[in-house]
Amino acid sequence: MRISLVILLFIACVDTAAQVIRPTKQYSTHDGIPQIQVQDMLQDSRGYIWVATKNGAASFNGDRWESLQFPADVNPSFVKIYENKIGELIFFQKGENVNLIKYNGANFTQMDSSIYSRSKWNSFIHNDTLFNTDPIKSVFKKVDLNTFDILLERPFNYKDSLAVQGYLDGPQFINGADHLFNTLNINIEQLADDERILAWWPNFYGNHVIEYRYPEKTEFVYYDHVNKEPIFQTTLQNRILQNIEIHKWKETIFFDQNYIYRINEKNKRIDSLSLINTTNNDIIYDFDSNIWNSSENGVQYFTETHFRNFNQPELKDAWFFVPYKDNYLFANYSKGLYEVKLDPFEFHPINNDFETRYYFKPALVEDKVYIASSNFIIIYENGTVKNIDIRKYNSELLCAYYDTVDDMVYFGGKNKLLVLDPKSLNVQEIIDHEKITKSYILSIESKNEKELWIGSGSSLTIFNKEKKTFSKVEAKADDKVGGTCLHNDHNGNLWLGNRNGLWFHNSMTNSIQHIGKDYIENQVLSIQQVNDSILAIGCTDEFAILNLDAFYISGDTLIKSFNHRNGFLGEEVAQGGMFLQDSLLWIPSATKLTVVNINDLNFKPMFSNTLIRKINNQSIKWTDPDSLLNIEFGEKNLCIEFESIGFNQPKVAQYQYKLDGVDEKWTPWTSSTTARYFNLSPGSYTFSVRSKTGGFSKDDEIPITKVELEVDMPFYKTPDFYQNALFLILILGILLFALLYYLARRRKERTELEQQLNYVRAKALQSQLNPHFIFNVLSTIQSLVLKNDTEKANKALVSFSKMLRKFLDASVESEKANSKGDFVRGISLAEENELLGHYLDFQKLQLGEKLQYQIQVSKDIDEENTYIPHMIIQPIVENAVKHGIGSENKPGHVSVIWRIEKAGFIICIVEDDGPGIQNKDQIVSQTIPMFKSHGLELLHKKIAVLQNLGRKINLTHTNKESKGTKVVVELQMME
Repeated sequence: MRISLVILLFIACVDTAAQVIRPTKQYSTHDGIPQIQVQDMLQDSRGYIWVATKNGAASFNGDRWESLQFPADVNPSFVKIYENKIGELIFFQKGENVNLIKYNGANFTQMDSSIYSRSKWNSFIHNDTLFNTDPIKSVFKKVDLNTFDILLERPFNYKDSLAVQGYLDGPQFINGADHLFNTLNINIEQLADDERILAWWPNFYGNHVIEYRYPEKTEFVYYDHVNKEPIFQTTLQNRILQNIEIHKWKETIFFDQNYIYRINEKNKRIDSLSLINTTNNDIIYDFDSNIWNSSENGVQYFTETHFRNFNQPELKDAWFFVPYKDNYLFANYSKGLYEVKLDPFEFHPINNDFETRYYFKPALVEDKVYIASSNFIIIYENGTVKNIDIRKYNSELLCAYYDTVDDMVYFGGKNKLLVLDPKSLNVQEIIDHEKITKSYILSIESKNEKELWIGSGSSLTIFNKEKKTFSKVEAKADDKVGGTCLHNDHNGNLWLGNRNGLWFHNSMTNSIQHIGKDYIENQVLSIQQVNDSILAIGCTDEFAILNLDAFYISGDTLIKSFNHRNGFLGEEVAQGGMFLQDSLLWIPSATKLTVVNINDLNFKPMFSNTLIRKINNQSIKWTDPDSLLNIEFGEKNLCIEFESIGFNQPKVAQYQYKLDGVDEKWTPWTSSTTARYFNLSPGSYTFSVRSKTGGFSKDDEIPITKVELEVDMPFYKTPDFYQNALFLILILGILLFALLYYLARRRKERTELEQQLNYVRAKALQSQLNPHFIFNVLSTIQSLVLKNDTEKANKALVSFSKMLRKFLDASVESEKANSKGDFVRGISLAEENELLGHYLDFQKLQLGEKLQYQIQVSKDIDEENTYIPHMIIQPIVENAVKHGIGSENKPGHVSVIWRIEKAGFIICIVEDDGPGIQNKDQIVSQTIPMFKSHGLELLHKKIAVLQNLGRKINLTHTNKESKGTKVVVELQMME
């Protein structure tokens, strides 16, 4: 809700009873506001604080300002800003006949409404309806701020009305002539009939003020809008508040030229908020009851907790700040000791004749202050300093503690205690010879009448005052525990602060427990119980409170933190430096001195929101947050941007997020405001994010922001496409390999079958050749018998039997398969020549001296290890004998010559001196055929089959130059 103020209204006050509250923060262009003259301000439903200026608009998320980037054709001079019911923002341009600009978080819409908005007072909004009066054209318009439709446009007599003033059930006008109250339905009600001018003004909580104006003074009465009862009344003279009469303590705001006044219902007091400027003030309460004031000098922010941060540079870097009588003592490590007066501020050095360094937490005993330092124990009393020299003890002293039981002051040194008797000023040195205290003693606290707690940076020790002994704390602990600061609470349990956070020692169970480690991550430097319910915790970068009631009753750790977001501006709280003074908690730190009324500290949950701003650099609309977002088709990666809104955050915002279907659990806490996912599969996803906030004892209580996503893409862009494609290629490869293997197997089987078939053919040809040879031999024997040459016939039969046995043996050997299973072994050249010799010798039985033959082998040929196909040369030799020599009645000669002309091949030349090829047909026709010769025909068929089996055989036959036939056979040698 908001308050709107007219320039005619000047409320003034100077009330000495009011508490003056300075702004926690003051924002200007240096902080990101586009222009210092702020015209209007609001907090939207998401939690952003928005400002409209003469040069743009900006939002504040609790940590930083961000200017809104308008389109280039939009004039960014605004006078008013409004949020409609569906969450869109409406910006009113400044001037005559200007536009309304609508923004939904992602897109801008511009309406040519031609409204008048030089001043925000002539526009009034109720239920998403704009009521606008144009004093130049005397036109009244009614505009729907959802659709931008003009619902009504009519003349308006502006001279008889002051302005649109506020609303009860709609806009109202005050008629200056007859004091009539006008509404849109033209009902007229007489409000006053005397000399007073009456007006209604809206206030934050639905209250309204009735103004009675007189020539010399103005009387104001604030009324409760519901029951019409007065809240308070006051009078002004010369714009100065004269008095305030409270009728009812109810939260109310009013102001004058110097101050905003807040009737504080909770604390029953009037707070005066110091203003930087009283021109164009616009005041809002945010969701946490913090107050914001805008003006022509920027924006002021007043926290609900009312931390007072002293900005005097002299109070920086406090090593201790303690009350002393009506004033305070301040010490700094190197700058010395000072006496301080705050109102008005005075800073006086306290002279010390001896040089020393001042450390932490002095002890106060009546009017004396006992201070630990590097060279002396310093005793301060009423402006005087007494030094007790400790240099002989070879240790600086870092802290002091007054024990009321034995009336002694204990000082912590390095592995030792110095004990001072305040009466005699005698000093006793107690050394920790076993160095159980590890190093310098930083804090001391009472354990019982006989013992003290002793804390160092990395140890917690018990000191027995009677025995003067140190003993290690034998307690169960989650980690190595030190005691930078120690504090006993009202239940007699010890709280410890150290570099690892906050720790609790339970005296009943003698155990040490780490407390709030998810919310207090930095070093705890000071602990102070402020009442039965609140434990104050000073850290390196913020201040926090722990709910002791919740801790002891239910075991819940309820922590609320304060930092620059919500009013606490100190950093590096002084070690053991916090202290209570009545209801005020003083918090000295390295950057500034801060004080807060403990009545302003509470555990009321503060507003917090986490907003998903962009997905893949595309802004998300506010108006439909629950809709399913379709990611751009074909996109498989996600970049999600988010941010926290509100003041209930650590100094550095922390986030957890997860994507259902990808993340099994929440990510660790991170300060990154971007989540990235790669190679997503098509489908629906839910992205959830939450920010770390105070006021929740369990993580599952933290509010969660979600967005539904739909990822769709071509199949070739799916993240598992390459994996599936590779798998498919592998399957297809296996299938192709299987197919090729099958085809190769079939081809091999077919080849083997063909080879076997060719072998059978060769074998058949061999079987045909052999009978042919036998038939020819028998023909020779038959011719001898017919000639009655019995002796030669008998020799021929004997020779034939031997030769037949040799031929059969050679045929069997040549049919054996080689190591690869191929039937291509052949016959050795020695065996082949032996068979040829038997055959030619057998022919000589018939032809006698008519036949002469020669078998010649080149010397470079190994006859025993050279193999050739069987029955290739024999038919050629047989043909030379029958048709070359036997056809003539004169002696003839047959020669068989073997030689090698190229590697892997052997040449066989068969020559005769017969009639030659050209006379063959003639000679054959003149002879009486006793049989039909098939030798050469079968030979050519066998060569063709062997060639199909992969064996290279070339055969050529020509006539010799002199006389006869020459046959050349080129044979590939075999295994």
